[in-house]
Parts: sequence; structure tokens; C-alpha cells
Amino acid sequence: MAIETKFDLLRVFLIIADVGSLSIAAKRLGISQSVVSQQLLRLESQLGQRLVNRAVRPIVLTHAGSLLARKLPDLLEPIMALMQEVSHSGNQVPQTLRIVMPDSLCGIMGAEFLNSLEKMALITKINSQE
Repeated sequence: MAIETKFDLLRVFLIIADVGSLSIAAKRLGISQSVVSQQLLRLESQLGQRLVNRAVRPIVLTHAGSLLARKLPDLLEPIMALMQEVSHSGNQVPQTLRIVMPDSLCGIMGAEFLNSLEKMALITKINSQE
């Protein structure tokens, strides 16, 4: 079951604003018109503002709706991309790689080898034990 966020409500609003119809927005989102209407009402309730005038067809954005539709895309797209990236990053546990080499080899290439691994972001912590 997906968790609905305020970002989801904002994304639904942008689609409504783009197409000018709750039913077309519902088809584009693959959900029912009543769900789209409920999400719009929830967003309007959270903002304390009417965003669309439902009395006319196609629906018309109110002043608050126009403001939100104009400024929101530049803000929402990077946030949605970040949320997508985080949700797909998984809970990866860092692995430990222990590298042991003789002093003679370490003196010749140890630092260069570790620097290469660090540049490739394969290691984040170096411990030297004697």
C-alpha cells in the first residue's frame, strides 16, 4: 500500500491544472474521479484556500490555484525525483573490506592503492593498524 504524501496531492493538483478536468486528470493518473476530487479537497483543506472553481467547465483555477500552478513545478520536480531515489536506494548495509599487505608492498603501493579506492567511493574509512 503506497503512502500518500502532500507531494502526491500537489502532483495531482498540477495534473488537474494542466488538463482542466477532474475526469481527464483521473484517467491520466489511472485512478477514479472521486479519488482525484478527494485529493483536491484535502489539498485545499490543508492550504485553507480554494484552488479551482468547480462551477464552470473546464474548471478554472482561482488566484491561489494559479499561483500554485505557476510556481510549483520548478519546486516539486526535484523533490519528487529525490523521493524516488531515496525510496529505491534500499537499506544497504556498508560492507567491511579488510586489506592486509606486507610492509614492503605497503611502502611501495599501499597509499596509491587506497587513494584509488577512495576516489572510486569504494571506501570511506581507512584504519591503519600495526
